[in-house]
Amino acid sequence: LAVLVTAFLLEPSTRGVRSHTRLSLPPCGWLAMFGKPCITCGYTTTFAWTAKGAFGTAIRNQPAAFVVCIGTAAAFWLSALGAVTGARVDRVVTAVFRPWVLWVLGGVVVAGWMYKVSTHG
Repeated sequence: LAVLVTAFLLEPSTRGVRSHTRLSLPPCGWLAMFGKPCITCGYTTTFAWTAKGAFGTAIRNQPAAFVVCIGTAAAFWLSALGAVTGARVDRVVTAVFRPWVLWVLGGVVVAGWMYKVSTHG
């Protein structure tokens, strides 16, 4: 929840990257050194857009980060359900996190990175 609230309160960068510097974090070393985005460049900005409900902007900025943000929100609500009702949410987690799902998620992250590199101006 803290990540989602922080994202909601954060003003996303119009450049599509570097929103994390508004949290007093250092700039991306990869971007500074190579002039290309790293694998997580744009994640903070996309989380901020997603938390504000600007889904189209978020997806255009970094599609994989949008997927991760939605997963983060789902994990929060699933955890809240378990905490409040005592429901066995571990069954959902073990059903979702099969090896092939993790491979697909890894592929989504790499594809999102390639997209970000290709659209970085």
